[in-house]
Amino acid sequence: MRTFLSALLVLVAVVACVIALPSMWATQKVIDRDGFRTMSVDAAHDKDLQSAVSEEIVRQVDDLMGAATPTSLVRSAADRYVSSSMFPDDFGDAVAQQHDYLFDEPTTTAEREGVLQLDLTSMVRRALDTANLSGISLPGKITVPLDEGKRSGLRAGRYHEVSGQIRTWAYVSLAAFVIAALGALLVARRRGFTLSVLGLGVVVAAAVSFVGSVVVDSRAKDEVSDAESSARTVADILIDHAAADLRTIALYVGIGGVVAFVLGIIGSLIGRR
Repeated sequence: MRTFLSALLVLVAVVACVIALPSMWATQKVIDRDGFRTMSVDAAHDKDLQSAVSEEIVRQVDDLMGAATPTSLVRSAADRYVSSSMFPDDFGDAVAQQHDYLFDEPTTTAEREGVLQLDLTSMVRRALDTANLSGISLPGKITVPLDEGKRSGLRAGRYHEVSGQIRTWAYVSLAAFVIAALGALLVARRRGFTLSVLGLGVVVAAAVSFVGSVVVDSRAKDEVSDAESSARTVADILIDHAAADLRTIALYVGIGGVVAFVLGIIGSLIGRR
């Protein structure tokens, strides 16, 4: 009976771990606004992302000001700005606004009928300030649509409901994993063997998340496929950065599973002696 109960609890723990790992990562790094902003700030150090934002700043200023402002001067200012220490935090703030658009429930008709846009206004002003061009007057907000065709469905509040479900699954599955794993170890006759099996289960969960990150990467890029070239480049880099972060977490968790497996084997050998 103890063996059966232990095996059942191990199975529950493994299934719970498979669910908990990606859902907890999504809760902490994507659904949580501060976590998403922090990840975006880290991505802002990517040179390709900086180049794309710089190009977009130049294009927007050229469209607004025309020949009144030399393109070479604006480009120099934009390049200097995206390479500065100010840019990552500014970029994180801008991207966090888009997070609110997707994850907060829309309250107005304008929000429901609008499209996802990256607000570059503060970044353009900051770039102009670095070149002592603060006297240039910008006519309102400068935004770049990330869902111009609206075919991808990136509407306001798109992830509001599902984010709540993922958060619930994350905490429930994490609690189930901890309780089932401890329960399995308590009732098991061969705790070393049980620990090694749990370790293998954690490795499986890490592998599933690692593979899943590739699928999520591709699916997320489809969501922004209608965006303009520079905006899509920025979005793609953010998505790649997020997927890489999930793979890194999965790798660390997998290493933890291997350690648990080895400790379990060692414990089993010691127990036999």
